[in-house]
Amino acid sequence: MLQRVIKAFAWVIIIVLVYLLFTFRYDISKRTGHGLKRRFEPPEFFWRSRENRKGANFFNVKEQSKRIAAARKFGLSWIRLTPSKWHSSVPGAVPGDFLIGHNGYKGLNKKDLAVLEKILDEALTAKIKVVLTFLDFPGHRWTQHNNGKPDRRIWQSFEEQKKAIRFFTDIAAALRHHPALVGINPVNEPCPELAGKRLKDWYADNYEKWAASVKGTPQDLNLFYKKLVKSIRKVAPELPIILDCGYFATPWAFKVLEPVDDDNTYYAFHVYEPCSFTFQRPKDGNYSYPGVSPFGQMEAADTGVNWNKETLENILLQPVTDWQRRYGIPSRKIIAAEFGVFRTAPGADKYLEDLIDIFNHYGWHWAFYSFREDSWDKMDYELGTGAVPQKYWNDIENGRLFDYGRIQDKKLVKIIKNGLK
Repeated sequence: MLQRVIKAFAWVIIIVLVYLLFTFRYDISKRTGHGLKRRFEPPEFFWRSRENRKGANFFNVKEQSKRIAAARKFGLSWIRLTPSKWHSSVPGAVPGDFLIGHNGYKGLNKKDLAVLEKILDEALTAKIKVVLTFLDFPGHRWTQHNNGKPDRRIWQSFEEQKKAIRFFTDIAAALRHHPALVGINPVNEPCPELAGKRLKDWYADNYEKWAASVKGTPQDLNLFYKKLVKSIRKVAPELPIILDCGYFATPWAFKVLEPVDDDNTYYAFHVYEPCSFTFQRPKDGNYSYPGVSPFGQMEAADTGVNWNKETLENILLQPVTDWQRRYGIPSRKIIAAEFGVFRTAPGADKYLEDLIDIFNHYGWHWAFYSFREDSWDKMDYELGTGAVPQKYWNDIENGRLFDYGRIQDKKLVKIIKNGLK
């Protein structure tokens, strides 16, 4: 009898300790002065939910608390947010200087960091989680911030990589305890394949042969990621790290991606294929989904692919599932971090529906592109499939959020919301 009592008491002690461990209070006011207090749990718990996490991309020039709150009301559990478009407080700043500075990286700009922390606080208030990703960092300027010229320095020099790794490590160290932050996705759409020794087409060329030829060089993405994760882990052991695969995060880059030796690292891809359909550029012709569209990076790679749900799953995304089986990676560690289509493209609704069905079937986390972007309307699905009213542009110019309740066409929104259930 006494042994039973002792055993029961021991279990009570264990339960209490576990409860205290995972529900301690994090006083954000010590850092920001905002006085916000929320319960905090290790950020990796967010990704270990029984259900896959569903969110959207926030690539805005000016972030607003109302937009963040609207995302939560929409039904999203997380946002993939980049601060790279935001205006820096540095004198003489140009687009892309936020956090980095204007004349070489010397550490995080404190005023810019305070702005980012405030946005994270807004997300905390809205009860939505955040993954940070970056378009600009030491050694790389986003093409749109570089006069339309691709910047490949990071894939041409180990010294440039050291600067980038220092920047990402500084970010992780500064924000690792913020309860709204559930991950850092350092390099958005890396593309070492187009620096130095080039891989012309991820579909038509021999990807594995190319990867072997650049092993041990600055173009070796796997080597860069090993160094990056090791550095971040020294300052932020619990912060989830999300790594985009190569060639602008095409799923086919999983063919040559190697997992890192870190249990709290996740792996991401983006889906915009076939681009001739999803981006509907006049020079590409008129394509619809389901239907025949070119496939591959080069126009002549394959002009006869009939795109439908089966094609998306068994051709485009096959390298991802093959990779999972090869390395024993569970679906909770896979993220479709971007996917989208011009909202006016014929069959855009079916394309979104099929992709979301596939992601949910495999249990992959996902984030569509994009939610109420303030500088581009093509993938703002709440605008429907028609022309944009002038008031939309007027509101953006005046820093206001457009009233989406004015739009009667809810076809694309219904597709996404059905996928959230």
